[in-house]
Amino acid sequence: MGCTMNVLIINAHWDNRGDEAAIRSMIMELLALPKVSHITIQRAIGEFGWFPEIPNVSVIGEFPKSGKLGKVEYLLAQKTKGKILISKEAKEFYKALRECDIVLHAPGGPSIGDIYYNQEVIKLRRLKLVIEMNKKLMFYAPSMGPFEREERNKERYKILSSAKRIVLRESMSKEYLKKLSLEDRAIVTLDSAFQYDFDEARYQHQYDEYTDLSSFIDKYNGKVIGMTVTDLQWNTKYTNSGIDKTIKNTFDKMVSKLSEEGWGIVFIPQLFGNGNDKSYMQSFANDSCFVIDDMHDCFFQQYVIKKMYAVIGMRYHSNIFSAKMGTPFISITYEQKMKGFMKKADLMDYCIDINDLSFEILYDRFHKLINDYDVYSRYLFQKKSVFKEEAHRTTEIVEEVLNEN
Repeated sequence: MGCTMNVLIINAHWDNRGDEAAIRSMIMELLALPKVSHITIQRAIGEFGWFPEIPNVSVIGEFPKSGKLGKVEYLLAQKTKGKILISKEAKEFYKALRECDIVLHAPGGPSIGDIYYNQEVIKLRRLKLVIEMNKKLMFYAPSMGPFEREERNKERYKILSSAKRIVLRESMSKEYLKKLSLEDRAIVTLDSAFQYDFDEARYQHQYDEYTDLSSFIDKYNGKVIGMTVTDLQWNTKYTNSGIDKTIKNTFDKMVSKLSEEGWGIVFIPQLFGNGNDKSYMQSFANDSCFVIDDMHDCFFQQYVIKKMYAVIGMRYHSNIFSAKMGTPFISITYEQKMKGFMKKADLMDYCIDINDLSFEILYDRFHKLINDYDVYSRYLFQKKSVFKEEAHRTTEIVEEVLNEN
């Protein structure tokens, strides 16, 4: 092994400003390590679409794929240890796998576990190929679990126990690992997005040029609330549960009430490319609202959130962005990733479980935020360096693993 090393990142989701923030922050901090010379990133599923041009970073296609043909190609590659490969994506994957010194399972949501059970099988196949090629494997601060569907737990255990490190971004995922008797192996850090400080001057320039948005925020003179909303129909736990009607009713009333009280509301779409939630957020907007274009990247969103009074967020990373930039926020949680962070940050007073959501509860919590505003703001300011250091600990652990014989 030479003095410079290659990193392969797998199971990376995209088309979501949160995944973008976590991945780009990870890449920039990894490239700052003296030993890392090149990073290859492989998308988890579908198309990456736009990806920033970063020196010494390359992007490869999806392998293995879902479906019958995808399974046949996977089994053939597995049986021959990559000697017989059919698709371009398979060849790219094995080339990157052979040349890398470590494989990182990307930061993101609980793609290993019951929540996205149907999609999990592809992630597990990918991880098995890494292990079978005797490559160092590390989980780079995702969420994971629960593991109540026991038919896959033997396979999950075998894969997770083969990793050099299991680093998680919140403690609830560590609790879920008790089901696999692996909780003692887990290290809890923090979401990757906290660790990287972007160039604020660059985004000030973009903000100034985006005159529709900057004029709207100036018009409300500090009384601007950021908002992210989702109907959760993409989440298998909540599909056809009726929760979408509760969400619609709650946020329609909340937007109307805030508008009556003189607040401006900026909706912050989190999906782009293959995904889209801009049109859904537009369905809540009235004359006191502005919906940001979905072409602006994750760091622009963080910069704009810094200018807001507060954020009400259903989307996990809109809340992470708020915590990072020191903007008080209310989180509405539907998975362990957000609740785990709120517990760790001691912010549960500003957290609403999706099953408890109503206009009355949300409006009450918003007024608690107003009453606590100065204390809340100071607390986030004091925690800024702590959040950054804890998130960067994951990168430091990568360096430790690379240095191990």
